[in-house]
Amino acid sequence: VGGSEEIDACGGNGIVLVTTTVFSFSKTGQIQFGKVDVNSMVASCDNSENYVGIVYGKPGQDCRVGSPIKDKKEYTGPCKSGWIKKSFFEFLAG
Repeated sequence: VGGSEEIDACGGNGIVLVTTTVFSFSKTGQIQFGKVDVNSMVASCDNSENYVGIVYGKPGQDCRVGSPIKDKKEYTGPCKSGWIKKSFFEFLAG
């Protein structure tokens, strides 16, 4: 997340189209898995050709990515983060 003094730490948001697996990487390099439910509103923080990096929490929870963070860094909470397939995500803003 972050990397700019001008824009929010996660520059977009969207909705998850199907309940899907979220994967992330631990500091030791292990792949960790979670789940995000259909119709969840999430922040989109990064993307690749096939995946979207997201931050997600409980409905109404402030994940602290809606303000600028000067230096790009790994997201450490208070919400969860990871990657989902881009085909399971619809950008709404950003």
